Amino acid sequence: MLKLIHYMKQIFVLRHAHWDENEKKLTESGILKAEKLKEKLPKFTIIISSPVKRAIETAKLLSNCDPEIDKRASVINWTKEQKEKVLEKRRQNQKAGTFEAIFNFSELIDLLKTRSQELGSLIKETFGELKDNESALIISHDAVMIGSKKILQNLPFVANGEKFDELTGFIIDEKLKIKEFDLFNS
Repeated sequence: MLKLIHYMKQIFVLRHAHWDENEKKLTESGILKAEKLKEKLPKFTIIISSPVKRAIETAKLLSNCDPEIDKRASVINWTKEQKEKVLEKRRQNQKAGTFEAIFNFSELIDLLKTRSQELGSLIKETFGELKDNESALIISHDAVMIGSKKILQNLPFVANGEKFDELTGFIIDEKLKIKEFDLFNS
């Protein structure tokens, strides 16, 4: 009797490389770290990026391809004032990520949850485009990644100190099982 073997599809959901907020571009160390990480990653069939420049640049560095741009992988739609308030909260507590900082402002929580649900939908949709044993890469942003991970795992949508540093994130398989991804600190 022939035994069928099923090969898993997987998606790497990673945060963009380190960037200079003033110059609006990846830093030299961010570029070097991305180039080093690329050597350890599989070849991706699908590459998707947030429309934000730092994410697009990271996707190109990790894949040598122009990514598909999808706003569902992007940051939340906030005003300049809201963004400044969140960044100030992050500066006050260096250990907190953007997800944690957003929970200080009730008007931003629903925006974050909506964008996190959109990223979750993008992840599920991408599985439908992959064939067995293929991998995809989605470059996104810390807060939205944490939110989508919580939603996909049916966890409470609350701040608990979690954050993703540059070029870290998670790998999710087609059964929606998630494992943390951090090649630099493991």
